[in-house]
Amino acid sequence: EEFESFCDKFAEFAKNEPLFSIFTATSRDFTHPLLDLGFDTLFYEQALIYDSKKRFIHRSISGVELFTLRKEDKRTMGIVDLVSNYSKHHGDFYIDEFYEYCSSMFGIKIKDEDRYKIIETIRKCGLFYDEIMDKAYASKMDYYKDLEA
Repeated sequence: EEFESFCDKFAEFAKNEPLFSIFTATSRDFTHPLLDLGFDTLFYEQALIYDSKKRFIHRSISGVELFTLRKEDKRTMGIVDLVSNYSKHHGDFYIDEFYEYCSSMFGIKIKDEDRYKIIETIRKCGLFYDEIMDKAYASKMDYYKDLEA
């Protein structure tokens, strides 16, 4: 019962969050008696992963489970969702800004060995990546505008 109540409350929280982690919720004052037990984050992640109603899609990114609500048209989730969501809300971005966002928003510390995956994902999302600037652009046109400025 306690697990179901925990997952119910997270499902309510997730209605306003396209992507979230346990860190996201707790840093936004999400509370539940189960959290008071003080278990490791892994315990709470597993509660959502094995939710009896199967409401959440998850993906591990640099050791942190990132979640979204399962929808009719959405059966999987990945780092593409994270990059796309960030780009949609922030436009062109420096990679370090993206790393800071992942850390402050989700508690994800992107490892150096995952850097190539991030850059590859940026390109898969249809963004233009400049290695010298270490920056992602919505298009090559935005890149050229930035060079002219």
